[in-house]
Amino acid sequence: MDLRKTGIYISGSISHDPDFVKKFALAERLIQETLPEAFIFNPAAHQDLPADGKTDEELWADYLCRDLVMLNTIDDKFRMRILFSLGDHRTSKGSSLERAFAKRLGFRIMEIREFFPDWDTRLAEELGGKA
Repeated sequence: MDLRKTGIYISGSISHDPDFVKKFALAERLIQETLPEAFIFNPAAHQDLPADGKTDEELWADYLCRDLVMLNTIDDKFRMRILFSLGDHRTSKGSSLERAFAKRLGFRIMEIREFFPDWDTRLAEELGGKA
């Protein structure tokens, strides 16, 4: 399978993970090094929606809607589409919804550890031994 010209979406827990920015950045960097021609959407790198007095739940819903639109956009533009799961979808409502939506769109769902067997070691290094 030629993964170079692929649309990739990184999915994982954001709301309840204080290290989500570093975790997602590591995943993006590893994917980019391996697949330099791939388009990668890292939702953790786009935490820029205006809060405008919204509750945490309202802002969460805004981000989820934006992310589902991005998944749909990737679906429209790339023949090969992959959702890389950071493995915490069972404890993350948003990640579970992204995964279900991506599956419905025909994305290939891959656990990050499938592609990077040393993920846990590299993540622990990135987080200073906390993974």
